[in-house]
Amino acid sequence: MTRTKLPILTLLFFLLNSLASLAAAPEVCILGRRIAQDAVIVLPANASTILRYAVSDFNEDCRESASRELPVVTTLGEAGPRPVILPAVIGKSPLLDRLIAEKRIDIDSIRGQWESFAIIPVSQPFTDCPAIPGALIIAGSDDRGAMYGLYEVSERLLGTDPQKFWTDAVPHRVRNSVWNQGRIVQGPPTFKFRGWFVNDEHALLGWHHREGEDNSIKPEDWAEIFETICRMRGNFYTLIEYGQTPDSASLRLANDRGLYVTGSHMHMLITNTSYAFDPGPHTWTWDAFCEKVYGKRYPYSWITQREKILRFWEEEGVKRHKDHLAIWTVGLKGANDTDFHENDSTAPRSVVERARLTNEAIRIQTEIVERNLPGTEPLYMIANRNDLFDQYLTGELQFPENTCILWPDDPSFGVFRLLPEEKHLAKDPLHGIFFHLTFCDNHWVQWYPMSGVQHELVKAVRAGAVSMAEFNVGDIREIPLKTAMAMDLAYDARPWLTDTEHWRTFTDAWIARQYGMRNPSHLTDLLVRYWDLEMPVRSMIILERMSQYTILDEAILKKIDGATDKRRAMVEYVRSIEVPTGGRYGKMGREELWHNAPAWEQLWKEANALTPEIRSDRRRFYYDFVLLQIATSRLMNLWGGELLRAFDAIGAERFAEAADHLEKAKGYVKELVECRARAEHGKWKGWFDGDQLYPWTNHMWGFHYERELAAEAEMIRMLRTWSAQS
Repeated sequence: MTRTKLPILTLLFFLLNSLASLAAAPEVCILGRRIAQDAVIVLPANASTILRYAVSDFNEDCRESASRELPVVTTLGEAGPRPVILPAVIGKSPLLDRLIAEKRIDIDSIRGQWESFAIIPVSQPFTDCPAIPGALIIAGSDDRGAMYGLYEVSERLLGTDPQKFWTDAVPHRVRNSVWNQGRIVQGPPTFKFRGWFVNDEHALLGWHHREGEDNSIKPEDWAEIFETICRMRGNFYTLIEYGQTPDSASLRLANDRGLYVTGSHMHMLITNTSYAFDPGPHTWTWDAFCEKVYGKRYPYSWITQREKILRFWEEEGVKRHKDHLAIWTVGLKGANDTDFHENDSTAPRSVVERARLTNEAIRIQTEIVERNLPGTEPLYMIANRNDLFDQYLTGELQFPENTCILWPDDPSFGVFRLLPEEKHLAKDPLHGIFFHLTFCDNHWVQWYPMSGVQHELVKAVRAGAVSMAEFNVGDIREIPLKTAMAMDLAYDARPWLTDTEHWRTFTDAWIARQYGMRNPSHLTDLLVRYWDLEMPVRSMIILERMSQYTILDEAILKKIDGATDKRRAMVEYVRSIEVPTGGRYGKMGREELWHNAPAWEQLWKEANALTPEIRSDRRRFYYDFVLLQIATSRLMNLWGGELLRAFDAIGAERFAEAADHLEKAKGYVKELVECRARAEHGKWKGWFDGDQLYPWTNHMWGFHYERELAAEAEMIRMLRTWSAQS
C-alpha cells in the first residue's frame, strides 16, 4: 500500500514545488502608473551600435504606446530605486557576467550560440544596489541575439508589429506594463542568415518620386527597411536590382544595425550591373563606371572586357563594401539580369564550357576579396538562378570555403526547382534558398497560398538548405502576412515542422493581432477561398493574355490602322485570333472566367461584410491588404470575361452588343483605378505611381490604365458608329 502511494506523494511534492516556483517568478515593472515607477534601461557607454539602435527602437515603441520613453543610463548608480532593463551580451557586459558568476541567472543553453537570447526577470539583482527592486535581463549570445530579445519584449508587452511602418500599426496604448511572463529562451535560428531582396525597387517608391529624378530608394526608406528586417529577426539585405546602390551613409547604417550586405543572382562581388527605368537616364552602373574611368561605354563581356570588369568588381564592389559586414556574391552573370552568354556572342555555347569559365571568374573574385580583406575569413554565396543553376548541376563549379549555395524556386509556380541531395551536401556543406514571397509580375495579387509557402520552406529545412534564406519581398507593403510567416519560420521552424497546418494557426494569430477580430478564422477561411479562386486562373494570366488584343503591340487598333475598311479589318482580325487559354502561369479561357465570375462577386460581398468585425482603427489596413487584393482579382476576371464576350460579338458582327460589353470592361478598369487610389492615403499617397514607370503594360505592376481606357473608348466609338450604319 505504501509502495503504491509513495510515487503519488512524490509527484504531488514536485508539482507543488513547480507551482510555487512558477508563482515565485518575479515580475518587473516596465512602464509604471507614474513616470517615477518606470524602468530604466542600462546601456553602457561602450555598448555596440546594434544595441543602441535596438534601445532607440524600443523607446520609440514606448513613446507610441505610453507617450513617453524610458530613461537610458550608463551605470547602475544612475538608476536610482527603479527596476532596470539590461540588454547585454554574454562575455561583453560586466553586469551580466557578474549575475552569471553569482548564479543568479543561468544562460548555459545559449552561451556560444548564434543569435540566441534569454529574457530573465530577477528580483533584487544587485547586492551593491539594494534599492533596485528588480531587473529584466536580456542576455544575448551575441549583439544581434540581445537585439532580438529586446524586440521580443516590445512585441509581448506593447503589441508592437515588427512591420509597423508598412502596416501602419501602432503599439497598444498602455497605462502600465509589467513583465510577468517568466523566463524565455530562444535560439539558435533555423536558418543562419535570413534577409530580404527588395526587388523591382524602381517602382517601389512612387510616393517619393519627383519628376526628373531617379526613382531609387532614398536614405530615409533604407532606414525603414533596415529597421524592419532587424525587428523581424533578419540579419542581411540584398543589393537592389534596379536603380542606384545605397549611399555610403545607408551602407554604414545597415552595418551599424548588424546587417550583412549581399547581392542577388546578378550582383557579382556586390556590384550592380542593372539600369534604372524612367524617369532618369537608362544608365547602367557598369556604363557609368566605364564613362567615368575610360571616357566611353563598353559591353559587359567577360570574354572581351575582362580587365575592365575586374576593376569594376574591385572598385565598385569590394572596395565599396569591404568595411561592412558582407557576404560576397560569386559567379558569372551578364548585365541587367541576363546570363552572361545571352548578350555575348563570343561566350561558350555549352553549359559545361560556361561552368569552366565561371570557375575561372570565381577564382579571381576570391583573390580580389582576399587581397582587400587580408587576415579575414570572407563569406561567399552564389544564387543559382537560370544558367548558373544549370552550371551548378553539371558538378563542374568549384567554390571557396564558406560559400553558401542558394537553391532557387520557380517564381511562376511558387515551388523549388530542386533542393540539395546528399551528393550536393557532401561536395558543398553550406546550402540555402532563394524564394519569392511575391513575384513581380503579380504586384498586389497574392495568388500563392500560405499552405504552399509552408510546404516549400519546410521541404528546404528537411533538405538541409538552412545556411541562408533570401526572400524576394517585392514592394514589401502588399505582403505583410506572407513576410511575417516566412521570417518566423526561418527564425524558428520547429512548430512549422511538427504541424502541417501551422500556417492556419499562425494566420489566425496574425489576424487577431492586426485586426482585433474575435473570430479570426472567419478571415482565414475567406483568404483560403481567395487563393483557391486566384491560383488556378491567375489575374496575371488574364492581364497578360487579354492586353495583347487591346493595348500591346498586337492590339486590335494597331492591326486595323491604315485599313481602307476598318470595319471589315476588325471583324476579320477578331475572327482570326485564338485567345490563348493560358501561358506560362496556367490556364485561362472563356469558361473559366465566366464560371468564376459569380464566385468572385460572392467573395467580394462577404469580404466587405467582414468589415464590422475589424477594429475600427484597422479598417483602412483591412482594405489595403485584403479588400484591394480581392478587388483586383475580381475586376481582372470580370474585365477579361467582358472582353471575350465583346470579341465574340465583333466576330458575329453584332456591333452594338460588342460595344455594350466593352463599356462594361471599361467600367471594371475604372473601378480598379478607383480601388487603387483608395489605398493611396497618408504617407502612401502616390504609391502606384511607380508602377507606371514600367515600359511593359501586361503585368499587374505596369498595367497602364489610361492606355487601356483610351483603347476601349476608341473601339466603342467605332462599334457604335458601325452599329448605326447597319
